[in-house]
Amino acid sequence: MVGGFTVREALVPRFLSLAAIAAIATTVSMGVTALSFDPQSWPAFVVGNLLVAAIYGLIGVLAGAIFGQLGATYFVLFLAMLGMGILQNPMFGDESPHGLAVLMPEYGAARVVVDGAFGGGFSAWGAGAFALVWVASLGFAVMLTLGRSLGLRRVSPPA
Repeated sequence: MVGGFTVREALVPRFLSLAAIAAIATTVSMGVTALSFDPQSWPAFVVGNLLVAAIYGLIGVLAGAIFGQLGATYFVLFLAMLGMGILQNPMFGDESPHGLAVLMPEYGAARVVVDGAFGGGFSAWGAGAFALVWVASLGFAVMLTLGRSLGLRRVSPPA
């Protein structure tokens, strides 16, 4: 317990804040996108962008615990530029990411975004599942990291 709060009471608000920030960033991004681009499938496009936001938000939390605020900012910016800007960019290469791109955390979410933007029908189910696995894994890692940094331990009920 920390300050009288249980593990759940201490971690849930942090995850809700992260989800709210990802939703706000995605909403603003979709509003700006709508001014000049009309994706083939708005729902898939929005969900893919939400997954990217969640993945990078969770990576930012983990990076903050390791590198501090400034180091984490640079790390997340570098990772996003490498992943989304270079390796996942359909304008480079043969339009299909391969090699290192497949190992990047946003790979599945980026495939959902591209499918929603340019595909006639949604066919990125596997990529979406892959992105959800990344979100769940990163969420679990963040839960452990925040719990440890706050000094939280599971409190057993009195016997």
